[in-house]
Amino acid sequence: MLQQMSENDRSATAHALPDHSSAPLQAPPEEYPERVQALLEGLNEPQREAVTHGEGPLLILAGAGSGKTRVLTHRVAFLIFTGQAHPSEILAITFTNKAAQEMRGRVEQLLGGSMRRMWLMTFHAACARIMRAHAERLGYTSRFTIYDQADSRRMVKRCIEEVGVDPKRFAPAAVHSQISQAKNKLLAASDCAQASGSPFEQVLAEVYQLYESELLRMNAMDFDDLLFRTVNLLELFEDVRTHYSESFKHILVDEYQDTNHAQYRLLQLLVGGGRAKPAQGEPLSIPGHRNLAVVGDDSQSIYSFRGADVSNILDFEKDFPDARVVKLEQNYRSTQTILSAANAVIANNRGGIAKRLWSDKGSGSPIRVHGLDDEHAEARFVVGEAERLVDEGASRSEIAIFYRTNAMSRVIEDTLVRREIAYQVVGGTKFYERAEIKDAVAYLAWIANPFDVVSFQRVANSPRRGLGQTSLSRIVAQCVVVRTTKARGWPDRFCWCSMFWSHVIMTAKPSACAAPISSPLPSVAQPIAAACVASRGRRSGIRCRGTLLSSRMRLPGISPCVIDDAPRPLNPQPWEQVVDLLGRGVVHVLGHAGRQDASTLHDRLAGHLPGNPFNVGTIGPVYFGRIAHGGARWFGASS
Repeated sequence: MLQQMSENDRSATAHALPDHSSAPLQAPPEEYPERVQALLEGLNEPQREAVTHGEGPLLILAGAGSGKTRVLTHRVAFLIFTGQAHPSEILAITFTNKAAQEMRGRVEQLLGGSMRRMWLMTFHAACARIMRAHAERLGYTSRFTIYDQADSRRMVKRCIEEVGVDPKRFAPAAVHSQISQAKNKLLAASDCAQASGSPFEQVLAEVYQLYESELLRMNAMDFDDLLFRTVNLLELFEDVRTHYSESFKHILVDEYQDTNHAQYRLLQLLVGGGRAKPAQGEPLSIPGHRNLAVVGDDSQSIYSFRGADVSNILDFEKDFPDARVVKLEQNYRSTQTILSAANAVIANNRGGIAKRLWSDKGSGSPIRVHGLDDEHAEARFVVGEAERLVDEGASRSEIAIFYRTNAMSRVIEDTLVRREIAYQVVGGTKFYERAEIKDAVAYLAWIANPFDVVSFQRVANSPRRGLGQTSLSRIVAQCVVVRTTKARGWPDRFCWCSMFWSHVIMTAKPSACAAPISSPLPSVAQPIAAACVASRGRRSGIRCRGTLLSSRMRLPGISPCVIDDAPRPLNPQPWEQVVDLLGRGVVHVLGHAGRQDASTLHDRLAGHLPGNPFNVGTIGPVYFGRIAHGGARWFGASS
């Protein structure tokens, strides 16, 4: 894959870069439409220069508090008002969802309407949207699951244990961090294997390889994969790259100093550019419209530990020699005393881009620095200052206490509690990181992507069902067998049903009648249900109604199945028998036991599992009818 990528890069150098002018529009202001005139009012000269820039690369060096968000939103509105781009032809990238929502709101306010067709989102959101449309080209389905950091680390821990390494010796967090950094540098597992030297690097390469295999098998990606796989997609498939390159006539990026190599490469594939004569290891130049406007400040680059590469902004003029550079140096937020102190600190940086922040807000209060003995003395001093400000008439809502790490808040909170001062901690556990929310999301993720083992393991015992780690391990191992049946040519419907068995068994009603499964399907035809019931049925007392499977099920012929101790011959095709058996449980899974006719159940299932969730054959109305009929008979007697 990497060889093919590099060959694509080499072939791209044969094309000449188009000659785009980077000068601003030459029409005098009086010729602009009235709404454009209103748009430009209130902007200072550098801001106006950045907003009215025409085609070609643009670097906006925006110091803190200099109005960079205003410049970005006004530039988007300017491009639309002047007819240079349609909203759907603009890709605006921010680094947080909150910033994207704020920017979208400002743009809609400027334009006076909804901008739903415009791509205004984070790097990861844009890549996720691209991958949903083209995931099949890389071996995924459009319903792939996106793992957050916690899920990814849980998967890394499983891989560490599977390769026979003690997780206490090689911490999953450290291994996952190294894998993340490798992906941010667009290094595959094979690259790490070739460069491995120390014992840790050897373990890392082995775990990385297994981790990638497991993600693909589970039809899942982590956050880093969203960037990595999108770059792979654009490099390997020229038609896809051309489509998006031509679709986005203008691309704007906020916080460019915090981009990593994968994000740099993604932008290069979309807009072109790069260095005509790169040094060894540097990116090559590729063709494109090069309408890229980036906003950033090299002095605010603080995310190198996450893989951010400040050289992306420092070398922007090397990548685009004809780039226009605009410096926003007027600060609207702070006094000159604070800016002077900041300028003095920034002056010690090596290799930065020269700029000087200034403000018209006056000198302001002097900066005070207090040296204290320990964290307890620090907390007492900080709380004492807050009490002094309140006594002087300040409102508590106007007082904020900042700390570097979350661990530092405990001492301050203890002091506030002892002095009976009400406070609010901002930035606690996020909504989607709460355990109950992650559980609910895991259920939905597993419904959409049943190969998602991480989500399955999270919901298997939530709420508790008496499943131990050994039982879960057997079920997960069985998933591999079921996936193998598809590779061996078994019909897709059989694989679909087999993967759903664990959900059916785990949600089945307790029943005092009949016996559990007397014997599981042998060989490749064994459903997950066998592992579920065999491992937990005797201990938990939860049993399936009737003898579901006969003691011997041969392939391709099958002896009759027994439901409620009454033999009923089924279709001789083994996978169709599994479909019929599945009907006894799937109705209960959806919570409508015995109360749905065939057509209604078909719609219900299509709503829960629309389209083709496993990238395999879709179960048709005939099979849904059999499921409805069997489910109504089985559960109707007990409800």
